[in-house]
Amino acid sequence: MSKALLFVGLTMSCALLSTDARARPRQAVSMVAILANEERYVGREIRVFGYLDRSGLLYLTRDHADANDTMSSVGVSDPEGEILNSTCIGSYVRVYGRLEEGDPGSYSLVDITGIYQPSSGQYCWGEREG
Repeated sequence: MSKALLFVGLTMSCALLSTDARARPRQAVSMVAILANEERYVGREIRVFGYLDRSGLLYLTRDHADANDTMSSVGVSDPEGEILNSTCIGSYVRVYGRLEEGDPGSYSLVDITGIYQPSSGQYCWGEREG
């Protein structure tokens, strides 16, 4: 009986370890990793840190935003216009959402659940769930 339970336990552990990474919520991903291999993260619930510009783009750094280096950014979906009217704009933030591909070569964070602003120690928009 104990061998059967051990076998079931090991089988379940292996199944959990082999679960598709897309099922893991809010994986921490760097902007560099996203920019280098966007396709790997499409459809995943992630959290990513960057500089949020007034254009609604999350840039690798403020310098990239100042230079309008859109190749070093991903969009932040804001269908209601609430994020662009928040205190998040013009600061470094951690965005919680799902990466999706738009036009070829264009990627955006959608279904945003929260944006955290480390400089204030608070969420500047929404809240992280879970």
